Amino acid sequence: MNNIQKRHVFYLSGFDPRGASFYHRVFKEEAMKQSNINKIKVDIGARKKHSKHSQLWKIEAQDQGEYVSTQYEFLCWDDIIRQHWVKSFWSIFIDFIYVSWIYITTGTLKRVANVSRTPAITGLYPAVYIAISGLLAILLCYASLAIFSAFNLTWLGWLIGLILFSVFIYSAKIIGDRINVFWLLRIYAFTARWASGEIKSIDQRIEFFADKIFATLHNNQQDEVIIVSHSVGTMLAVAIAARVTAKIDNHQVKLQLNMITLGECIPLLSLLPKAQAIKDDLAYLSSTENLYWIDYTSPADGACFPLVDPVKISIPEQQLRNSPLLLSARFYKLYTDAHYQKIKRNFYKMHFLYLMSHDNSGEYDLYAMIMGRCSLKERINKK
Repeated sequence: MNNIQKRHVFYLSGFDPRGASFYHRVFKEEAMKQSNINKIKVDIGARKKHSKHSQLWKIEAQDQGEYVSTQYEFLCWDDIIRQHWVKSFWSIFIDFIYVSWIYITTGTLKRVANVSRTPAITGLYPAVYIAISGLLAILLCYASLAIFSAFNLTWLGWLIGLILFSVFIYSAKIIGDRINVFWLLRIYAFTARWASGEIKSIDQRIEFFADKIFATLHNNQQDEVIIVSHSVGTMLAVAIAARVTAKIDNHQVKLQLNMITLGECIPLLSLLPKAQAIKDDLAYLSSTENLYWIDYTSPADGACFPLVDPVKISIPEQQLRNSPLLLSARFYKLYTDAHYQKIKRNFYKMHFLYLMSHDNSGEYDLYAMIMGRCSLKERINKK
């Protein structure tokens, strides 16, 4: 098989308000570190604006004597994320009530738990944190009122109690941000509103990205085109890929679309009763022959649906034809024992391991997939 000489990678981040500048820096640092493991020599160019909703950097790589040029295009939707990144504790509490109502009353939480206990248990994390924080703040206020009332200073008890309540809630908010507990809640709130059609700008952005990717496929100047997505970005990737493959099915295009989903949490959206659009997209992806889809997850990643087929659990069985190839990243093999044990204590960092460099070589190597001389399909088939 001929080696890849020109490749175009489109990347979709997860629900993260940090944009292309942050991800370019991370990519450059981690790719250089990983080059010591996979022995691919890389030169990563500067980040440049490529369109009104994307930025691009070029990668020149040398893999076993073969030169590979990759255009890495960061598809920007962080502006939409920031619009729905609530910050005040009151707004977070409102989202907590909203999410609880939607996921419990519609039976979605039960469906999520039936599919995989991992994300269901992780989903309780913000709920428990908010409930305990609120209860302790109320107890502090009550204790102040009880103490000062004993000295006939009820008014002072109320005053001190309200001050203690406010200080405790403010402190809980700061700590919650540091340990990323509200990040999960924001994701659940966003997916619930997306399913209900409240995120008006998302469909236009998906269409823009789909047109851009299809144009790249259609010009036949690349040897390979890959969509790479992480976390909540995998939901957008499904919608985009459905539109791109529909265009491929109706036009003369020589290339097949490749897609890599990392740490997918698609069922958080697709299991909601109102999320018919993504169910239709998944059904279409199951029917097309013009998509090669690799899905990497890890049982140690509490924020994903590990080794769960998002197509099979989301559409009727009679519509199921093709599914993504489900693979485990096996992070425990990619790091030293001491390093891995330290990482495991941080669920947020664990969810981002798909984008990080490793201590050891292994089957999972994102940077080799998007910069190496082998096509994605060839690399996977060699394993």
